[in-house]
Amino acid sequence: MPLLSQLSNAGLIRITEGVQLAHAYPNARLIVSGYAGGEGRTSAALYAEVAQALGINKARIVMLPLPKDTHEEARAIAPLINDRHALLVTSASHMPRAMRLFHHQGATPTAAPVGHLAKESQATLPLYSYLPKARYLKRSETAWHEYLGLLKEAISHSAERPAPSTQLKN
Repeated sequence: MPLLSQLSNAGLIRITEGVQLAHAYPNARLIVSGYAGGEGRTSAALYAEVAQALGINKARIVMLPLPKDTHEEARAIAPLINDRHALLVTSASHMPRAMRLFHHQGATPTAAPVGHLAKESQATLPLYSYLPKARYLKRSETAWHEYLGLLKEAISHSAERPAPSTQLKN
C-alpha cells in the first residue's frame, strides 16, 4: 500500500503540518508518537517514515512508540519539551484536551491545531445544506469522543488530588 495511504485522514493532516513546521524551524526536533494498536508497526514509525519521505532528516526525528493515548503521550513528551519552545500539532477538536493534559504534566506547548471541522462563513447557506449528512454524524461522534475524554480527564485529575482533611480541630 502506498505510504500516505497507510495514514488516516487525521494522521495525514497532522504529520503534514508537523513536517511543514519542521521545515519552517530547521533546528527543531520532530517528535512523533503512537503505538501499533494491532497494526504491523507503530504509528510513530509510520509518521517518521512519512516525515523522512517529505524531507526531514532522520536525526531530527524523535520516535515515541509506546504511548497508547494522549495522556501517555503528554507524560512521555513533557520532559522532552520542558523549558523549550514547542508546538503541539493535533486535530483542532482534540486540542483543548491535549493542551490540558500537557499542562497537567508541567509542559506549556503552543497549540498548532489542524483539521478544523467547522469554518466560519458569512455567506448565506442554501437550504439543502441543512439536510442530514453522514459527515455531520462523524462530527458528532468526534465531539462526543472529546467531551467524554475531557470528563475522564477531569475525574482522573480530581482523583489524583489529596482529599481535604476531615478531622475536626479542637
